[in-house]
Amino acid sequence: MKRKDKTQIHTMTAAELTAQIQTIGEQIKKMKMERYTKPTKNVHEVTMLKRKYAIMKTVLSYKNQGETV
Repeated sequence: MKRKDKTQIHTMTAAELTAQIQTIGEQIKKMKMERYTKPTKNVHEVTMLKRKYAIMKTVLSYKNQGETV
């Protein structure tokens, strides 16, 4: 993931992050199911989505921590 993408994630609001996390979670589930039925074009795509998902969850937890403190 490029630095530009990471800074874009950090500038998102909590609501936007939550929506993106849901969307990416659904994509990951779909790709996992398709992995067994169809040949994948890009094997690393699932890995990159998982990484982006983890970064978004981390940023969201930091934002939620900042609101409570």
